[in-house]
Amino acid sequence: MAFAASCAIAYVTVTSPEQVALNELLIIGTAVVSAPLPDLDERGLTFAKHRGISHSIWVAMLLAYLTYCAQTAPYPFVAPLSIGFLIGWISHIIGDAFSYAGVAFFYPFQRYVEDGERWYVSGNRMLFKPLYPVGTKPLGIPATVIWGIIIIAQIIYYIVY
Repeated sequence: MAFAASCAIAYVTVTSPEQVALNELLIIGTAVVSAPLPDLDERGLTFAKHRGISHSIWVAMLLAYLTYCAQTAPYPFVAPLSIGFLIGWISHIIGDAFSYAGVAFFYPFQRYVEDGERWYVSGNRMLFKPLYPVGTKPLGIPATVIWGIIIIAQIIYYIVY
């Protein structure tokens, strides 16, 4: 969620550098709330394989198209909500792509391989090289603390400049 917040704040500061208004806060809040949603396949939705279709490029493309369509919605809050939702969803998938297990972006055409207790994506991982096992603390520091520092730095930069 912290990575999603950082991505949303970066998006907001680039697109609206003059001021933060309600739309920008909707984008950031929606990104944070929607970031864990791709893992719903792990929490009770038994019809879907974890890191299957919910982590694929197909869902990301569908969400991008819906976000594009939402820009002309008659209600002014729909566009920022859809942008935040897209940022949260995609930031989650990008974060998972750098884990040891990786992400099968082209699922079901690309699959996972089980190696004893572990499983990982088969085939070329492109630029998403494995950096960490899921649930670990980089350098012994919880990821939330690291991303919190990055978010605070972004906010300070936004205020100062």
